[in-house]
Amino acid sequence: MPAEKAAMTNQQVETTPNSAKAKPNKFVHTTAQQFRAMVMWLENPRNYKIIVGESTAGKSVAHGVGITKIEGFKRMACYVHGATMAHMSSTGVFDAALADPWSAQVCQSRWKSFFARYKSTRDKLKHQTGFGITAEMLAHGATLEAMVDKSCPYYYRLDKIFCELSNVEPSSHTVEPEMEDGDAYWGLDSSVDISCNEEVFRSPDGEAPVQ
Repeated sequence: MPAEKAAMTNQQVETTPNSAKAKPNKFVHTTAQQFRAMVMWLENPRNYKIIVGESTAGKSVAHGVGITKIEGFKRMACYVHGATMAHMSSTGVFDAALADPWSAQVCQSRWKSFFARYKSTRDKLKHQTGFGITAEMLAHGATLEAMVDKSCPYYYRLDKIFCELSNVEPSSHTVEPEMEDGDAYWGLDSSVDISCNEEVFRSPDGEAPVQ
């Protein structure tokens, strides 16, 4: 091979790897640990009021009396990130794709999708349609509870929080979310680092400190 051609080939080999690097995924499925953290954060009555807009009702947000929804999602994102990092630390399995904290806007989007799944599942249960459990499935150990959890992780805990809300309408009146079939179901026991939160409270069931 001529020296000039060989030099060009070597130059191509040296510059190719950088351009051929795999691009990071733009979307990472919400994990069960993240779903659980969102639910735990909302089980605190103060946090629940923020997300449904009751925190700012009749209050001035300019002087810090009321907390806006977007600030609430910022706090939720912080809590979810703490739970995710604590879980990875306890299991010894690190996933770089899950290490980046959500922005308030990303957290709000994840929550809207999660809440839409809850409403869709609630509608199916209310009208006793959509799950299609057969006698054969029951004989092989299938349960309604398992199918409900697959449709919406932590459905029953969410229902305990939201079942009395007037804005929980049948899913036919809402935008259907993309069902995340690829969601990773992790182990659920973990401590949570919430050092980035200004205040600390304990969730009603005492599972972990929640802002």
